[in-house]
Formats: sequence, C-alpha cells, structure tokens
Amino acid sequence: MSNSNELSGPNNSYILQDKVSFGVIPPFRLNTFHETMLESIRKDLDMQQLIDTCTKAEQLYKKTRQKPTKYALRKYKEINCTNIHPIFAKDTHSDEIFQHQFVNSISNFKPQAVSTKTFI
Repeated sequence: MSNSNELSGPNNSYILQDKVSFGVIPPFRLNTFHETMLESIRKDLDMQQLIDTCTKAEQLYKKTRQKPTKYALRKYKEINCTNIHPIFAKDTHSDEIFQHQFVNSISNFKPQAVSTKTFI
C-alpha cells in the first residue's frame, strides 16, 4: 500500500491528498484508441461473443439493482462531470477546450416552445 505523500510529489502535483477530481477525457484524445478497439472487435468473433455476454449481464444487473436514494440523486446532480479532467486540462489547447465547451452547450440546449398558431 502506498503512502499518500508519494502520490503528491513534484511529478504528480495534479493529485491532491484531500480532494477528488471529476471530469471527462477529451474525445479527441480517445478517437484513435476508439477506432482501433472497434476494428479489433469487428475482426475477432470471440470478442464479439464476450461483448454480447457482457451486454446481457449489464441488462440483468440494471433490472435487479437497487434504486438510488434521494440523497444520492441530489449529490449526483451536484457533481459537474462535463468539464475536462484536470489531468488532461493542462495538456489541452484552448481551441480544443472551446470545442468541448461548445459541444456541451449544444447538448444542453432546450428549444423554447414555439406557437404554431397562424394569424389572419
């Protein structure tokens, strides 16, 4: 078991002892990896069968798991997971951050109700 002081050394300053950070991995960092994995899955029949098994197991788990408490739902809504994780933020260019924020703003967009009445 490692000491928490080892994790907060000069090379790992992004890990704080008493704080947990939430965030996403920027999609542009995962694109190459994602395409490689999809291609590997398409070529391997055993992998496809394992994924089918995992999908069925996940569906069964979702049917049988307990419902979250009201307190847990409230806490979940307080956590902002839409920002880029601090580990990746320092190596991310400003245009990539802008793109990520723009995509998030589009995904949260809710159009206003428009009246369909015609006036004569």
